[in-house]
Amino acid sequence: MEKYCLFINLPFILLDFIGKVPYWFLYELLQQIWDILYSDYPRKSWLSALEQSVQEFLQLFQTIFPEQFIPKFHFLLHAARNTSKYGPLKRQMNLRYEAKHHLFKQIANRCNNFINLPCTVSRRVQLRQCYELMDENTFKSYGISGKFRERRTTSGEEIPLFVEIKYIIRIEKEWRFIVHCYDTVTFKENLWCYEIKPSDVNLVLNKNEFLTHKA
Repeated sequence: MEKYCLFINLPFILLDFIGKVPYWFLYELLQQIWDILYSDYPRKSWLSALEQSVQEFLQLFQTIFPEQFIPKFHFLLHAARNTSKYGPLKRQMNLRYEAKHHLFKQIANRCNNFINLPCTVSRRVQLRQCYELMDENTFKSYGISGKFRERRTTSGEEIPLFVEIKYIIRIEKEWRFIVHCYDTVTFKENLWCYEIKPSDVNLVLNKNEFLTHKA
């Protein structure tokens, strides 16, 4: 997980030196590959571009860094085919999120019970979540009266639309999100991220209208 965080934040760390890095184009090419592999909803039209990018990356890497080229790179060659067969590879990876697993490790080490350990750990975690949800300070309830109108946002050029969740409310047994919209200004290739700015638009959305989220 630490390597993944370093990979994502590397452009921000080396912002002042990107122009001096001779083989930075390899990072950008790998970032393109990673964006498709880590996508929640990859399209079939992207798979041909993914396959070409993988072949180009492997050829360049083997030419420039022959001593660092390891057999594990071979798995990239099957990425496009596996995505076509099994869907998003993000849901089949074994990347460990240490913040979530830390609690499981603590329970496993402290319970001193190694008979059917998965059952013991899952039971403890579920009991803890029940306790947290029963706490009155976890969620604060407010009664709001009025009418709400819902707007769907679309982008014909596949430009992502960013919103910030302001409030979570319940209307007629359905959870809705009051969000503040941001305008997408441009995509900065040197940082591999989008530049956004606040807009004057607020919307009410349901959970099915979100493609992904970042905490």
